[in-house]
Amino acid sequence: MRMKTAILCGLFLAATGCETRVGDFTAISSRTLVAHDLDITKLPNKQGCEGKKMWWFGMGVNLKEPLEMALKSGGGNLMIDAVVYYDDDFFLTGLRIKGTVVQIPDATQSRTDNLTGKQQARVN
Repeated sequence: MRMKTAILCGLFLAATGCETRVGDFTAISSRTLVAHDLDITKLPNKQGCEGKKMWWFGMGVNLKEPLEMALKSGGGNLMIDAVVYYDDDFFLTGLRIKGTVVQIPDATQSRTDNLTGKQQARVN
């Protein structure tokens, strides 16, 4: 009987966890972007993109990995209206980020176009 109680308590502890909202970001990216005279709200976007990464005992927790996952799932390089959550399970700790992903045109390509006289921005 004691063994069953111990196993049930262990399963309950392993299944429990909590999630805390850590912060909100107007815009976040893991890359250096240049967006002069560019209205990012008019660019094609994908809403509801999410990235999540869990680490054993919280060792090595960083925001870059879940952010890269979210950007990859949305096919862009900038996340707007992002919300970051801290997940804590029994042995696992991690971060989850959710928001809208947009693709900012390559600044070096736009600069080259401006030098050659072309006025259009290219979206990769």
